[in-house]
Amino acid sequence: MRLRGFLDRLSKRAPEIVIATLCVALLGAWIGAPEWLANGLAILVGALALMVLATRRRRPQLRMIGDEESTESPSWLGYELAGKGTPLGTYLLAFFAFVTAMLTGFDTPYGKLAWAALALTIAWSAANAHFPVEPDPRPGDTIH
Repeated sequence: MRLRGFLDRLSKRAPEIVIATLCVALLGAWIGAPEWLANGLAILVGALALMVLATRRRRPQLRMIGDEESTESPSWLGYELAGKGTPLGTYLLAFFAFVTAMLTGFDTPYGKLAWAALALTIAWSAANAHFPVEPDPRPGDTIH
């Protein structure tokens, strides 16, 4: 049970970990930090991304709030464009992770650290997304 609580705290702190990782990647590339340090941190952040993705459960919602009168089921894209799907800051973190990978070099150890930060951003976003789920059809309902 303690491991679950630890992973929940890490998942809540994922955006701060991503920001710190991107700063370390830029600073490490700038001052010429040892490559083994960047590779080790990239492995650590990548493993954290896998743990967040594997352990977090999405909290599904059956309908969007305020759309009870709507007869049409909203699509994932419409829900996302309305700003109600992924957690706040997801796209900003992903953008800066990609820019950091470009600035440090796509194939350098510091670039790998930026890619690991992007993976953590995606895992955190997927684990904490709130998209409507299609309700299961009741017995006797026809599927169109």
